[in-house]
Amino acid sequence: MKLQQEKMSDCIDEMIPLLQDHYSEIARNQDFVEFDPNYDQYQLLDESDMLHVFTARDGGKLIGYVVTFLAPNLHYKTTNFGLIDILFLKKEYRGRMVGYKMIKSAEESLKTMGVQVLQIGMKLAHDFGPMLERMGYTEIERTFEKVLRRD
Repeated sequence: MKLQQEKMSDCIDEMIPLLQDHYSEIARNQDFVEFDPNYDQYQLLDESDMLHVFTARDGGKLIGYVVTFLAPNLHYKTTNFGLIDILFLKKEYRGRMVGYKMIKSAEESLKTMGVQVLQIGMKLAHDFGPMLERMGYTEIERTFEKVLRRD
């Protein structure tokens, strides 16, 4: 198992099938919210050093990723925040500490980049909060969603 940081542009072709699996597993309202990542915007963030991708590979094959945004926080301009945008691990690797190791590896790298606070969100139907709590994270917020239009 190899954990490393990679440029999104270098691994995006390998990420797309995993992103599709991720969407199929967790996305809500799939009847009208289609899989349609804004790859151009991700690329701009990648080039601006505001996007950091941490990957997990087994025998060279991509099995998971942690995609993190680093950007000035509009509420706390003197504190460097990181936000994990997406975190995915292929099902056959779950429950074997790989997800834990992926997050720890990302934390270590982000800390050296000056990140002071790292935030992670998750879908309630795919709750890994107990693991995060064991890692020292604290639940701080809940998000609600309402569909206003289906067109």
